[in-house]
Amino acid sequence: MSMMYVRALLFFAMSYGLTSPAEATPPEAASPSQSCVLFAESADGLSPVDRAVLKSGFEAQVRAAGVVLSPGCENPWRVVHEARGGGLWITLTAGGRELVAWEPDLASVPAAYERLIDALITGKDLAPPQVPEASKAPPLNAAPAQGRVLGEVLNAPEPPPWQLYLRVGMGSVVTLLDDATMLVNLGYRYEWEHWAIDLSGSALNSGGEDPELEGFDNFTENLSAVSMRAAALYSMSPDETSSFYGLAGLGNGRVHGELDVEPFFDSVRGEGVEVILALGYGNNREGSTSFQAELGVTVPLYDLEHPSSGTTIEIGPIVSLTVGIGWRLVRSSNRWR
Repeated sequence: MSMMYVRALLFFAMSYGLTSPAEATPPEAASPSQSCVLFAESADGLSPVDRAVLKSGFEAQVRAAGVVLSPGCENPWRVVHEARGGGLWITLTAGGRELVAWEPDLASVPAAYERLIDALITGKDLAPPQVPEASKAPPLNAAPAQGRVLGEVLNAPEPPPWQLYLRVGMGSVVTLLDDATMLVNLGYRYEWEHWAIDLSGSALNSGGEDPELEGFDNFTENLSAVSMRAAALYSMSPDETSSFYGLAGLGNGRVHGELDVEPFFDSVRGEGVEVILALGYGNNREGSTSFQAELGVTVPLYDLEHPSSGTTIEIGPIVSLTVGIGWRLVRSSNRWR
């Protein structure tokens, strides 16, 4: 009698299309109030920031799949990351199943999470990870690499092609003044393999006392120069982290000041096109900060005017020697990309 009762129940269940055991909802989905996410932290090579971002994204994807997470942990979703073999191995264990994925960098991890979660909830089989031959996992008996950060095994991000720099030094209008004073140069540089575009501005205040001006101790000869330039830069060793370079370009400058112009001490001014030539050196071209040194010559293509007399004065070259630092935003390879 009991066997007939069991058969009748089975027939009744199959006749009304109840879900088969193979298609049944996993226990963690059927009991959402008992599910939670556990991220293993041992030997994953992730920084605390990376781990927090990944865990937050994984939890959001689990909730989007219809699973309600709560402090109860009878059905934990355990996620383990391991930086190994030139990429990141991801192991998801839940509901008695263990699924594995491999990704070459952090940017593709969310897509791997989506595949793992879908396979776990639907019960589908997940295709084996597509790992390049050069990135195959080492033999099981190989000693694991302990304490390696993620940036040592994932592809390092390429440094950006742009750079900001600030240099200070000395400069002077050598044909008119004997003394050199401070020059400041601020610029932006965009690099290719051999060539770069350099856009910058500079300011110089050059002057000194004129010993021939008797009885006018308070008067000093001085010239202030402001220039904006656009130049082409050629790197002599583009494959090296340090290299000399040559630079040539055009600028627009303005010079004004006070000079001993016969027959008396008076103001002068001029502005126009300038030719810029420079030889420089830079190091650590792939890092976030670099050292720079540059010897430059600016040749104004205009003369200084003397407003009182209407005469002109040939200004001659402005010579400068500056040193400073360059900066670019280089993200560490063990940061979220």
